[in-house]
Amino acid sequence: MCHYHLKNTPLAGSYDENRYVFVALFYGHANEKERFLLDFFLGSMVRDHEAYGCCYSDLTGTTLTIRGKQHKTRTVEISPRLADAINERRKHSKSEYLFPNRYGRPDTHLLYKLQSIARRAEAKFPLVAVFLRAATTYQDRDVT
Repeated sequence: MCHYHLKNTPLAGSYDENRYVFVALFYGHANEKERFLLDFFLGSMVRDHEAYGCCYSDLTGTTLTIRGKQHKTRTVEISPRLADAINERRKHSKSEYLFPNRYGRPDTHLLYKLQSIARRAEAKFPLVAVFLRAATTYQDRDVT
């Protein structure tokens, strides 16, 4: 059973129940780019350091190749909706990276951006870290 605090209200329920509360709360405080960031993290279950270097070329159909620490790679299946969102974003991007900074290099401040959404939603940031870690751990069992 998961226990999180959103706006000082304890949540106790299944992982999926808490995930929907998390998504609803955060999406309501996120702009379009931030919603893509949330979609990407939740849809791919990557860790923050894995998301930094994700390139459009890492996507083949609905399979995303993820590069981790020590040059390890793994693949994850993502939803067709997320794959379509990535491909649509590719059409308007001048960078090879999914999350480029203003210089076209990987944006290494993705966790800070999630913190910003959490502050606006009046959620305590450890919730975000715990949620993303739990989401990733939960997904690791299903990684191909």
